[in-house]
This record gives sequence, C-alpha cells and structure tokens, in this order.
Amino acid sequence: MCAPYLAAKYEAYNQWGQSQAMPAGDNDLGVDFDDLIRDRFLLGSPDEVVEQMRRLHRTTGINHLIMSVQWPGMPQSLVLDELHMLAEEVFPKVRQE
Repeated sequence: MCAPYLAAKYEAYNQWGQSQAMPAGDNDLGVDFDDLIRDRFLLGSPDEVVEQMRRLHRTTGINHLIMSVQWPGMPQSLVLDELHMLAEEVFPKVRQE
C-alpha cells in the first residue's frame, strides 16, 4: 500500500543527490524500484511480509523491528489500514514461528 509513496520519496532523494552521500555499492537510488527495495524494505502482501520477517529472523536472529509505515503524501486512512493489516494479518503469523 505504501509503495507508490515510498517510490516517490526515493525519486526525490535521487534528484537531490542523496546517492552521493551513500556508501559505495549502495548508492544508486536511480535503479528500478524493485531492485532498490531488495534487502532494504519489507513490502508486499501480508503473507509476503510475514515471510520476509521470518527470513530476517532466521538469517540474523533479530526479534524486534522498528518500522516506518507512513511516507510523505500518504493519506492517514491508508496508514491506519496498513497498521490494521500488520496487527491482524502479519504479526500473529510471525509470532507463530
């Protein structure tokens, strides 16, 4: 649900020259959005996000995440829908593992 807003934010970062301040090898903010989000964000359907969280836990051992769920221009109603989806569809499945 947030992908269009997140994509717009990173397009702006790229236009502002933010790539120049990023570490070498991770500094091309102009790449295709799917390539940009890989290993950087958890995005997708509830089941896809569940699997991404599980994979993070299996590979790194983490058990806490700090998540941004609101991006510039995103309507508050969409943010609330996203929070409900996380609480009702994602987190219960993640906790089962």
